Amino acid sequence: ATTFCTGSSVVLNAPTNAGYTYQWNPNVSSNDSALNLTAGNYSFTVTDNNTCSTTQTVTITSPAQITVTLVADSANCFGESTGAITTTLAGGTSPYSFVWNDAITSQNRINIPAGNYNVTVTDNNLCSASASTTVYEPILLAVNADSIDVSCYQYTNGQIITTATGGAPDYTYSLSTGSQNNTGIFSNLSVGSYSVTVTDANNCTVSDVATVNEPDPVLLTVTPDVIKLNLGETVQLQSNSNQTGVLTYNWLPTSGLSCYDCPNPAFSGNNSVVYTVVVINDLGCSGNATVNVTVVPEYDVFIPNVFTPNGDGVNDTWNIFGNLTGIKQLEIMVFNRWGEKVFESNDIHFEWDGRFKGDFAPNGVYVYAAKFVWLNNHIDKDYKGTVTLLK
Repeated sequence: ATTFCTGSSVVLNAPTNAGYTYQWNPNVSSNDSALNLTAGNYSFTVTDNNTCSTTQTVTITSPAQITVTLVADSANCFGESTGAITTTLAGGTSPYSFVWNDAITSQNRINIPAGNYNVTVTDNNLCSASASTTVYEPILLAVNADSIDVSCYQYTNGQIITTATGGAPDYTYSLSTGSQNNTGIFSNLSVGSYSVTVTDANNCTVSDVATVNEPDPVLLTVTPDVIKLNLGETVQLQSNSNQTGVLTYNWLPTSGLSCYDCPNPAFSGNNSVVYTVVVINDLGCSGNATVNVTVVPEYDVFIPNVFTPNGDGVNDTWNIFGNLTGIKQLEIMVFNRWGEKVFESNDIHFEWDGRFKGDFAPNGVYVYAAKFVWLNNHIDKDYKGTVTLLK
């Protein structure tokens, strides 16, 4: 005889006649001719009223116990239905039926989300066994992209620093420009918006957007921007910038200026020049401007031909007029009619009061000779003429 399931029993029937007694071995404490027995080896002895007896043996078998083994594969990405369960059976009697706790009746499971799963397996003899398992999923893959702005206008030293969490390390970072690395740091970027995509070891992806900004350009103007002045004149240059804080200035060329590292130098040069001034703020950002300075070589000198040193406060001294600021050196001499030198000076702003050797020179016509060296080293040495002294 065979039972249907492991641990179940089967009914054995022996002939029943009045006056017979029955004895089972192993002793099952019963004299019945019909017993409900589990798997095993048995014998029973029948004895009649005359004490005659006979013995018979019987073996009861059962199928192997049903065992169910579940192997779960986690979902690849958080929230995805990519998990799976493989079911392995042993024992029991085929065919088998399967009922899962979500009412699915297949043996194996594919494309399922994370969660707890239980299956009950029933064989052809209606024997059953159950097993449970859990399908896991990674932590949600997340990404945060931060930007570092470019330091100066139109520079390309911006950065994006990306940090990923969750998912399945290691991570691969891809920038919308096509750059890719495993650090999440992208450098040498210009201003603009960038998308960063993170891909983990399970090929799960997530994206974030970061924007690299830039400061305003460094603007610089110089007033006046076009300058025209006579040789020897001075003009103040005034620079203006949209920047604040500590600013550094540099004027090139440096010649002709009262200072080359200040915002507002004075120009007193002798030659025409185009200046470029660069301003640098405390971040190292720079701007520049130019100014065109034209120096007119004005060599005009007016030498009077008469003066009246009579003390009336009008025309009492003899001196020169004109572009005196353009003169670097002066030599002037005055002679009387006998060729005697009565006055000389190297002072550009000289004034002759008509005296010679402490006394007023007599009225008359005097001859002068002058030599001028101008600031630009131009030399005029042929200034000659006469001046009349009248008291």
